[in-house]
Amino acid sequence: MIVVDASVALKWLLHNEQDSANALALLKKPFKLIAPDLIRLEVHATLTKAVRRKILSPTDALLQMQRWRSSLANRAIIITHQDEDFSEAGQLSLDLQHPFYDCVYLTVAKKLHIPLATADNRLEVVAHQVSIEVFPWRK
Repeated sequence: MIVVDASVALKWLLHNEQDSANALALLKKPFKLIAPDLIRLEVHATLTKAVRRKILSPTDALLQMQRWRSSLANRAIIITHQDEDFSEAGQLSLDLQHPFYDCVYLTVAKKLHIPLATADNRLEVVAHQVSIEVFPWRK
């Protein structure tokens, strides 16, 4: 199993992104991908932001949102409900002075003793700082 964050999931939907082919390859690997339920919101929020930044048209964003919901329905990612981990993620966020959302992914990876796949270079550095393995998905 591997924890996947929204930065990787978005590469599945935005094919013109750097490393999107490598991100898509994760879906074909023989291991399970897992993410906290906040990934659902983060992906939708980023797609709407892409419209505001004129990266996507509203029609394309809605299409990608539908693809995202379909992939979740097809269990491409196992969604975990980690409400009990929010206090640990909050403490980690305060200790590291790092965004809370990222710390939720770190907390899930730490709790399950599994690596994290991220396209966020800052999150990758922080993961190493707290001894969480970062999965080398870009290769």
